Amino acid sequence: APVRIVVDHETAPVNVYTVTGGKTLYVTDMALTIENSASGAGALDIYDDTAAAPLTDLVLPLNVADPGSGGDSAIDVITLSFSEPLAFVNGVFFNEAAGTLNMSGVLLGYEE
Repeated sequence: APVRIVVDHETAPVNVYTVTGGKTLYVTDMALTIENSASGAGALDIYDDTAAAPLTDLVLPLNVADPGSGGDSAIDVITLSFSEPLAFVNGVFFNEAAGTLNMSGVLLGYEE
C-alpha cells in the first residue's frame, strides 16, 4: 500500500512513522527542509526504530549547514530519490545528532 509521511515542523528526536506489524516500509523518495538554528553544523540521523533508545539501526545520516556566527538559521533543502528503496521494519525515527533542527517535508514509499 502506498505511504505518504508528512513531517510538519518536527524537532528531533521524534518517531515520524510506525511500520504496520509484519510489514516492511520501503521509502523511495524524500523531500525535506531542515532548519538549523544552533551555531555549528547540524546532523539528522534517520533510524529504523520507534524510540530514542537504543538507536542501533542507522539507515540514513544527513549533514545540515552551519548558520555561522550571524545569529540566523541555516536552511537545507534535501531531495532524494532512491534507486534502491530504504527499508524500515520498525519505524522511521529522526534523531538530532547535532545542531538545533526543525524539519518539514514528505517521505514517499509503500508497505508490503
